[in-house]
Amino acid sequence: MSLSALSDTLSVLGLQVQALDDPQAALHRVQAEAAAGRAFDLLVLDWQMPSLDGPATLRAMRAALGGTTPPALLVTAFNEPGLRQQAEAAGFAQVLTKPITPSDLMDALAQLLHPSARPGAPAPSPSNGAGLEQALRQHHAGRRILLAEDNPINQEVARELLQAVGLQVEVAADGRQALQAALARPPALVLMDMQMPEMDGLTATRELRARLGQALPILAMTANAFDDDRAACLAAGMNDHIGKPVSPALLY
Repeated sequence: MSLSALSDTLSVLGLQVQALDDPQAALHRVQAEAAAGRAFDLLVLDWQMPSLDGPATLRAMRAALGGTTPPALLVTAFNEPGLRQQAEAAGFAQVLTKPITPSDLMDALAQLLHPSARPGAPAPSPSNGAGLEQALRQHHAGRRILLAEDNPINQEVARELLQAVGLQVEVAADGRQALQAALARPPALVLMDMQMPEMDGLTATRELRARLGQALPILAMTANAFDDDRAACLAAGMNDHIGKPVSPALLY
């Protein structure tokens, strides 16, 4: 996964991302943000970079920040013997080997950003994200979800989120495809983007309501998150609205 793709995926998962392709620049940025009281919550470093590799970069950051260094994730295209031991010695909390999927990132983020999700921690309560995932797998595994989304990265992330809880996903790249797919074989639920080529999500929803009535649940999943946008979605016949970047727990 390239720098831009990794950055985009992290953003879609709901994180604010600052992406740099130079380890020295990253070291200076981490120091400057910490000094300004805006310390990062997580560091994601590649193994092989110009001038400094990932472990050397993290050691430099730990030397500068000491015990306030954020948790760090190492990503690498190499799975060499002893790599994980070297990464652990340098201070990395986890290692992900490329190709990295959104699901891999979600699992790593859950452990690094939410300590209660780490191995050995108390079991989560049913009201939180993990409990919702379990409930979806138990009661709805195998049900078909139609995802209407034209952005390939958003498609991949949403597919990973849905498949992670046992749901089957069919992707439509625009509103017209979504309309045709839903009419041909109505799914259990439609996740509908608002802005798509050929036919937008509002138009597709109105067409579906005119032909299928109110029985089909349609959920807007869109970057248009203002009150007026939510009102437009509800007026078109959608059941609810979730904004991008998508919170997995809120989606579940």
